[in-house]
Amino acid sequence: MKDEGGFGKKSNDFDLEEYMKKSYLYVVTLILLVGFCYGEANQDDMFILRDGVLQKCQDRITMEIIIPEKVKCIADQAFSGNRKVSRIVTQDGLEAIGSHAFSNCDNLQDVVIAETITNIGSSAFCGCHRLDHIDLPPNLQCIPRLLLFACGKIHSVSIPKSARSIEGCAFQDCRELKQVNIDGVITNIGAGAFSGCVALEKIR
Repeated sequence: MKDEGGFGKKSNDFDLEEYMKKSYLYVVTLILLVGFCYGEANQDDMFILRDGVLQKCQDRITMEIIIPEKVKCIADQAFSGNRKVSRIVTQDGLEAIGSHAFSNCDNLQDVVIAETITNIGSSAFCGCHRLDHIDLPPNLQCIPRLLLFACGKIHSVSIPKSARSIEGCAFQDCRELKQVNIDGVITNIGAGAFSGCVALEKIR
């Protein structure tokens, strides 16, 4: 085959080298992108922590978040309005979730709740339109006001045995909620706790 350009290099050899370089760069870029998007890097760097309180998440939050074990409390509005996160995993040792902590997280679909949580603030998950399942912790004393307001994909909820009160509008406008299981004795149900739950068939 003739040389091109007088440089003594065959055209097919030149093309192969360029192809290998581009392929290598593509693979490296893909690995970095996947690591960033799915949290392969150290997630502790994504949070602002102070004295065991997760106060806020950084802008470069990923789709799945695992709350560090050293976190005892998630502050009010820590993740509010986040549109990237789709799954939250809390770990044993977490004791409290603040008001509006995860409100209006439009893409949130799954939450793993630690059994050590004893207090959840009002509106903690309100407006999470894609959330379709949540297991409330077994030692929760009160179902707070507006807890799952307008979580339109929730189909069923189990109220833990420890709970004594369901506050007002706790499940308002959960339009696909069909069944509520109450394991203990509820002494108070606030106004509008189940208003707008048009599919609700059973409370038992």
